[in-house]
This record gives sequence, C-alpha cells and structure tokens, in this order.
Amino acid sequence: MHKSFRKYSRNSQELIYWLINDYACKLQEIEVGQTASEYYRYQAKKQLKKLYMKHTGINLKELNPFKNFYGDMKVKIEDTLSKKISDNSKTEIILNDMDFLIRQEFQKLTLALDGTFSLCLNLMSQDKANKFITWLFDYLLDNEIPMREEIVNLYSQSENDKFIYAMLKHKKCCICGKEVTGPHHVDRVGTTQYKHDTGLDKRISPLCPYHHAEIESGNYTLKEFQDKYTTFGYLLCNEEQIKELKKVYKHHFKAFKETAE
Repeated sequence: MHKSFRKYSRNSQELIYWLINDYACKLQEIEVGQTASEYYRYQAKKQLKKLYMKHTGINLKELNPFKNFYGDMKVKIEDTLSKKISDNSKTEIILNDMDFLIRQEFQKLTLALDGTFSLCLNLMSQDKANKFITWLFDYLLDNEIPMREEIVNLYSQSENDKFIYAMLKHKKCCICGKEVTGPHHVDRVGTTQYKHDTGLDKRISPLCPYHHAEIESGNYTLKEFQDKYTTFGYLLCNEEQIKELKKVYKHHFKAFKETAE
C-alpha cells in the first residue's frame, strides 16, 4: 500500500519560487532579492526544471500516463479487501491509494504533454519537493549564484542536515557564506590527531576563519553559539558523505578508508 499523498507545504513552494527568482535575477542581471520580470522568471523556471529532469534521468517516452492505472488500482483494491480490518479502514485505504495514483498519473500526463513537471501544490508530493529543493540549492551554490538571506534562513530551518552538508561540500560558511578552509570539529580532535580522524565519529560544521575563531574563543557554549547564529549547525556524517567530503578537504579524514562493496 502506498502512503497517502502528502502535498508539499506552502513553505516549500515559497522556497522553490525564491530559488527560481534568484536564478532569474542572475539571468536578468539585477541585484539578488529583487523581483525578476515575469519573462526572466518564466525562463528561469523552464531552464531549471529541464536541468533537474536531466539530472534525474526522466525518460518522457516511457511515462505512458494512465496506461496501467486500472490494473494498479485493481491490485490495490483486491489486496485491501483481503485484509482483516474494518470496512471503514478498507474504504480509507482505497481512497488514499486512489488519490495517490491519480495525482501521480496527472503529473505523468503533465510531463508527457508539456515536457516538464508541474509545481502545483496538488500534484507534487513533499518528498519530491524536498529533492527538488536540495538540487536547486546545490545548483545555485555550484554556479555561485547569489541567494537572498531569507532562502538560507528558511532552508537551514526546514532542511538543516541537507543545508549543512551542502555548505560543507561547497566550502561555504553556514553563518555568513564566506569561504571555509577546513571544517570545524565540534568534537575536538587536535591538530596532531587528524591522521587518526575518519570523520565518522566527530561532529563537523562549515565555518569560515572568523566564525571558527569565534566559537573556539571560549566565550560561548555550543548552545549559546547556536542561539546567536540560527543557521549554525553540524553533522555526524555517514560513510558516503565522508567519501565526498574527502575530495573537498584533502588534508582531513586521513584515517577514512572506503569499505569494499
């Protein structure tokens, strides 16, 4: 059974359109944070969605909207009717499954007809919106496209782990956006211990030299520093993340060894 379709939030929609607008500001060559013209916002949305589709590898020729809807729904109904649950529960499950499949097929139809996906609240799930937001944020960072302060604040609040990892990966300070020379170790390792550091058991944060020195000054507890800077955060990374970060920070995580697949 599918989980019920969870439409993406208005906060997520606002964040997506802010990111698109800031890309449009770059195309229009105006200051970030201004409202780009309708033409440039249309071009930005069109370009970014096509780039994202290329990134995800969506094949429009294989979509076939509603081709398997009847069969998929029949299987789900039969499976639900066979369960030893109340009739009310069965009705709720069937309606949720139908709702999910209809929205999914209409998104496929939009892709097939227009060659791109819809950002309509009723057609995009929160999960897919989160993936698109993560890609948009990474893309703008990769291409050094300025983002308004509200974007950084909202993304850091709604997707803190993804935000911190993106800033680590792009060597950007999570507080001010300036260049990071090396990740700040929230759990101290000592400069002589870097050769023993795998990165897997220590919390790290992307901080520029100024904010790195500030947190190391001893004037703040970790909680006080977090209260002062709302976008400050840290990660306890997994193996896949350290594998990528090791490419960025050549002199760190020296003890990390990739496990054989």
